[in-house]
Amino acid sequence: MKSRVITAVLLLVAVMALLLLPRPEPAGIAIAALGCISLAELAGILNASKILAAFGGLMLLALVAWPIPWLLLALLPPLLYGLLKQDGNLRFGLLQVWICLPLALLYRSHCLAFEPVVTLARPILGMLIPVWAGDTAAIFVGKAFGKHLLAPKISPKKTVEGAIGSAIASIAVAFALAPVLHYLSTLAAIYGLSAAILGQLGDLFESALKRKAEVKDSGSILPGHGGVLDRIDGLLFAIVPSTLAYLYLR
Repeated sequence: MKSRVITAVLLLVAVMALLLLPRPEPAGIAIAALGCISLAELAGILNASKILAAFGGLMLLALVAWPIPWLLLALLPPLLYGLLKQDGNLRFGLLQVWICLPLALLYRSHCLAFEPVVTLARPILGMLIPVWAGDTAAIFVGKAFGKHLLAPKISPKKTVEGAIGSAIASIAVAFALAPVLHYLSTLAAIYGLSAAILGQLGDLFESALKRKAEVKDSGSILPGHGGVLDRIDGLLFAIVPSTLAYLYLR
């Protein structure tokens, strides 16, 4: 638990530092790097081709650099490649969308904070922090009050009580951050609900992948957390409605 907390604090400091820089490009490089590591971890879980993982990494770099209308077009090659190969590659090709699209949308939202009409308060923090708050609350509430298993066949340690605590924390933090980061209460509701519901579904989704592959963690790069994919699994589900809402309502 100690190493988990230390790693989480260091990650939060690093994220804050990147997002508060006067230019968005360093954050884009970091997002692309984390995405590439996640793709490699996913390839390991699914026993997919490392060549396909490398291609996915190049695709993610392109997505960070390209405008949003090109996103779906850029995602077509790995999907087609996956359809032509074995089952592990097929699933990997399809699941690249799960990693690449949310991260590309996240970076595009971050870039908008540098336009003159938008505050420099970095509203994407309102998308990220509620997910992380929910993760943290799930651990502590689950340990203190957890009695009923949420999905024992997928993740035997997750509890209903922890899930409820996670949802409450995500929604509360999203609304608490609204006046600080200068975003609408409508966005706060979307951020909070996305983190509360989709964030936990993303966590369960990755747990199901690992369960089927009979692995505990996606990697070991983050002490106390496992791999990068273990850290951002919930975020990948929650970030799509959050970023789309921000792009529409900002």
